[in-house]
Amino acid sequence: MNQGVRQENPDSVMLFPAGFRDLVNEVQGYSNPNSCSYCGKPETTDHKFCRCKLCRVARYCGRECQAPHWKKSHKKLCRHATMLSSLATLDFSTFNNFIDWNFVIEDPPTREEKEQKSKKAARDMLYEMGVQNPELSSMPARLEALLSAIENKSMEADT
Repeated sequence: MNQGVRQENPDSVMLFPAGFRDLVNEVQGYSNPNSCSYCGKPETTDHKFCRCKLCRVARYCGRECQAPHWKKSHKKLCRHATMLSSLATLDFSTFNNFIDWNFVIEDPPTREEKEQKSKKAARDMLYEMGVQNPELSSMPARLEALLSAIENKSMEADT
């Protein structure tokens, strides 16, 4: 499954090819230009950080931070690093009275959860069909009615 974040305004549309968590972590990594983009350790005069060779924005203590950050999110967002670092410097405090910026991050349902939901919906539909129509009290009659309903829905979708 492809994941991404789409940001729109009247003048432009931006697509970030990463999930919301990865995008937030990436922006937070750029919020302090004198610290490691992965672990947040501050740069010292004794130890200068290296930068990503592609974007020149992400900074790292060393290979031990660069490699996992690349795999985690930077590979997907490297070409957007300049824009994301600009976003990290914006002052969003002016929006404090307008919107609650605390987003609930939910993981997408697993395959098993989708299957369980589908089975429950079919069971509920079969139950309702049997309760509402006494002629469909037998399981074969219910299944036949369910298949007919599904077929009718798919035919409606095709037209």
